[in-house]
Amino acid sequence: PTGVEAVSGFEEALALAQRTARRDGAQEIVVIGGAEIYAAALPLADRLYLTEVHTSVEGDAVLPPIDWTRWREVSRERHAARPPEHWAFSLVCYEHSGV
Repeated sequence: PTGVEAVSGFEEALALAQRTARRDGAQEIVVIGGAEIYAAALPLADRLYLTEVHTSVEGDAVLPPIDWTRWREVSRERHAARPPEHWAFSLVCYEHSGV
């Protein structure tokens, strides 16, 4: 599609995102997984935006291990289950503590 740029790996994608952010004046670059991409991006992250779904489900996709002693919660919005959502969830923002 028009305007789409393809890259061959995480480092190339990050470099493209940084150039585009500078050009467009963006305040942050957001990484949207999968698991291998999260694992590559996590050591570089200053902020984490997580959706905590308040239920247990079977699955095989998980975040890489996170050292929570290095992160502090800065906001949390709890949302009740409403159709079409089946479960309550929280939108949580963490910032790197600099440790």
